[in-house]
Amino acid sequence: MLDQVLNRCRRGYRASLCLLIATMMLAANCAWAWPAVAARSWPSAVIQAQALPEQPLEPLAIRPAEGGKARMFRVEVARSHEARTMGLMFRSDLDADRGMLFVFPEDSQPTMWMRNTYVPLDMLFLDAEGVVVDIAADTVPLTDTPIGSKHAARAVLELNAGTARLLGIRPGDTVVHAEFPLD
Repeated sequence: MLDQVLNRCRRGYRASLCLLIATMMLAANCAWAWPAVAARSWPSAVIQAQALPEQPLEPLAIRPAEGGKARMFRVEVARSHEARTMGLMFRSDLDADRGMLFVFPEDSQPTMWMRNTYVPLDMLFLDAEGVVVDIAADTVPLTDTPIGSKHAARAVLELNAGTARLLGIRPGDTVVHAEFPLD
């Protein structure tokens, strides 16, 4: 492609201008492919350096609506706008018992994304009492596709993809955490 552009240009100013345009086109193509290339070829230490620093872990349990044993997790909590925006971006892995709880100031229909997120996730949308109202399972990494709930939510819990299916987590189950009032 670069050869074709240069062959059409004459010496001097036009050649310099054409070389500049060709370089910009090449750079634009590299920037467009960045997330996919980074996920496959960059060392995880480089990717991790861009991540939000890990927050302290807090205990969280998910109680089945029909009773039974609660499932225990340790989660980071994203309470600030910055933390909610970054979330789990640039993390190369997520332990099976870990997750991130995104807490919003009021009920809304939050929209999530997987931009710069390398780990596939399950997203549990929770109401103000911590009840699961919707689940987006097996979300696709490195996409900007909006992921939302059909119902109002106060929080979103992100866990490894497949966790909801594996543990039988369903709408109606309750998340027990300090962010949600106990009855």
